[in-house]
Amino acid sequence: MDIYSAITKLGLNKVLLSIFPNLNGIDFNQITYNKDKIDDLSLDSFSETTWNFGVGSGPMIFRSFDKKSVEIELKKLLNKNSIDLASKTSVVENMILAWNGNGFKIQKIENKDRFILLITKEDVKPDNAYSKETDIHPLSSKINSSILGFDKKIYKTNKILDNNKFFSKTDEAIDIESNSKEIDGLISFLKKIVFEYSPEDDFLRIKNDSIKKWIDNSPKETILFNIESKCQIIFSKDDNNYKLNVFPPGGISGSWESLNLGDFIGEKPIVKFSSPVDLIKPSKSEDYETPINIDLDEEIEEDDIEFEDQDEFINDSIDDEYSEKNSSQKSNFSFNWLYVLLSILFLLVLLRYCNTNLRDGSFFYERGLSYYEAGDKERALRDFDRSIEVDNSFIDSYIKRAEIYIDQEEYYEAIYDLNEIIINDNNNWIAYYHRGRAYYLRASLSNASKFSPDYQRAIDDLSKSISLNPSKDNSMSYMVRGLTYQSIESELACDDFYSACNFGISQACELIEEECYPKTGSMPYEKKFGSGLYGGGNDYIINNLNGDYDRLVSIRRADTRFIVRAVFIRSGDSYTINNLPNGIYILEDLRGNNWTPRILRNDGITKGGFLLGEKFSRYNFTIDLISTPKDRGFQYAAPDGNVTSDEITENEFFN
Repeated sequence: MDIYSAITKLGLNKVLLSIFPNLNGIDFNQITYNKDKIDDLSLDSFSETTWNFGVGSGPMIFRSFDKKSVEIELKKLLNKNSIDLASKTSVVENMILAWNGNGFKIQKIENKDRFILLITKEDVKPDNAYSKETDIHPLSSKINSSILGFDKKIYKTNKILDNNKFFSKTDEAIDIESNSKEIDGLISFLKKIVFEYSPEDDFLRIKNDSIKKWIDNSPKETILFNIESKCQIIFSKDDNNYKLNVFPPGGISGSWESLNLGDFIGEKPIVKFSSPVDLIKPSKSEDYETPINIDLDEEIEEDDIEFEDQDEFINDSIDDEYSEKNSSQKSNFSFNWLYVLLSILFLLVLLRYCNTNLRDGSFFYERGLSYYEAGDKERALRDFDRSIEVDNSFIDSYIKRAEIYIDQEEYYEAIYDLNEIIINDNNNWIAYYHRGRAYYLRASLSNASKFSPDYQRAIDDLSKSISLNPSKDNSMSYMVRGLTYQSIESELACDDFYSACNFGISQACELIEEECYPKTGSMPYEKKFGSGLYGGGNDYIINNLNGDYDRLVSIRRADTRFIVRAVFIRSGDSYTINNLPNGIYILEDLRGNNWTPRILRNDGITKGGFLLGEKFSRYNFTIDLISTPKDRGFQYAAPDGNVTSDEITENEFFN
C-alpha cells in the first residue's frame, strides 16, 4: 500500500504514528496535509501556523517560523526528544543545521529572515555510536515498564553511546550508562524519576545550572537516588561527560532478577549528595528591617552588592580630591569639617539602602512583580528567588515563581513550589489552580494519553480550587478544567466552558460555539427520532427571534404522534422546516439554556439537554398542511400572541 492510499484508508494520524513512532513534541492530530500541493515544497508553501506533512524524497513534517519563534520551537522539540542542542551538525555553511533523533532527523533551514523546521524519516544513527552490533537490550522493556519515569530504551553495545542514550555492555546489564556533554537532558531525566517516587524532594527545586556549577567545581562528587527494590541511580562527571549510571536493586552487586515489577512499596526514597550542599534554601535572615521609601524601580546590578566593611566603604567613597583640598585650605577648617560630617551622614544613609539584609521578602517580591508585569521574566525570577531566600514563608513569591516556571514549561519546578504552599496552606485556591494547570499542560504538551494520571491530578486540583473559591475570581479554574475534560474526551467539558464563559472568558465562549452549542437546524436527537420525513413541498417557519430560550422543536402527526421533524432553534434565530408532507400536526418542544451533551435521558440511551430552565411543553393548536390556505409558521413570544401550552413529562416528549 502506498502512502497516499494508507492515509485515505487509515487516516493521517495513524500513518504518522507508524512513520515517526519515537517523535515527541508534535500533536499529529494538528498536522495538515494537502496532496494537491504536496509537490510544492518552496518556502512560500510552508504554513506558519501549523505543521504540515508531505512526501518528497521521503515522508517529512515541516513548518515555517520567524527568527524568534524557530528557536523556541526547536528547543522544545530537542528537549521533548532528549537531544542535546550541542549535538548539531552543520551543512552548507550553517544554512542548514541537523540533529539526529531516534529514527528521525530534525533540520533547521535558514533562508533570509525565514526558517523551516524539517523532520525527516531516515536512518540517522551516528556512525560512532551505532552499528550492526547495536540492538535494544533484552532487559529494556522490563526496566521501562517497572520503573516509573524511565521512558528511554536501553541498548546493548560494546561502544559508548552519547546523546543521552542508555546502554549496557553486558547481558546482565549490571551497569546501565548514559553520557552527555550537556547536563540538562540527564538531570531532567533524573528529576522525572525522582518526581514519580518522591515528589516533595528538595532536589526537584534545584536549578540545573546550580547543579552544574556544583559538579563542575567538584567533579569527584556524586548524586545518589536509591529506590528500594527498583534501582539505584548515580549522577557524576568524568573528564569529558556528565554521566548517569543505573544499577539494579542492591547496587552493583545486585541483579535485575530481583526487580519489583509492581507498584513501589517502601520508605520514600530521597536524593543524597556525596557531600553537604546548600543549593535550595539559604539560611533565613533573623534580623531584617523593612526599608523606608525605597524606589521599587531602581536598578540593582547583578547580586545587590552588600558591603561588609562599612569603614572601608566610607573611606573608599570619600573623594581623594576633596582630601587634598582639605589639607591645603586650612582657612576653611570649619566649613570643611561640616562638609565631612554631611558626607558621612549621606554615606551612612546610602549604606542603609545598599545593604541587602535590610530588604525583606516583600521588597524583592514587589520589584519582581514590576519586572514580571513589564515582561522581564528573567529579572522577575531572580527577585522572586531572593524574596524566598530572605523569607521562605512568603507565599506570593512562590506563586509568581511557579507561574514563570509554567510559562517556561518547567513543570516539575512549578509543581514543587506549589507543593510547598499547599503543604502549609491547604486552603490556598490559587496554588491548587496553578498546580492543576501545570499538570494539565505537562500532559497536554507531551501528547500524553487521555489516561495519563496527570490529567486526573489536574482535575482533582482544579476541582479543589473551585470548591474553595467558585467565584469569578477563579474563572480560569473552570476554563482549564474544561480543557482537561476535553483532552480526556469527557462530556463534562461543556459545563465548565459555560461557567467560564459566563464569567467573561472569551476562549470558553468560542469553545462553546464550536463544541457544545447546537446550530439552528441541527438534530441533536437524530439517533432517537431519526432524520425525519420529507416530501410534500410544505415549508413551515419557526420564529424564535424574540424567545428567551433555545428550543428543540418536535413536529408530530396529530393522529399517530409520529415525529416528522425534530430540530434545534437557538434563541434569537428563525428557521424554516422544508418539505414537510401534507397532514395535520402538533408541536411540542424542549426549552432551556446552556445545552450540554452529557445529560442522559430517562431511556438510558439518548443524551443531551439543558443545564438551565429545562421544560417540556405541548402547544394547544394544530398545524394544518392540508387545507387551503395552509399554515405557514409559528412565532414564539409574539407580541399579540394568544397560543397556550401545557407542560408535559420527559417520557411523553420522547415517546
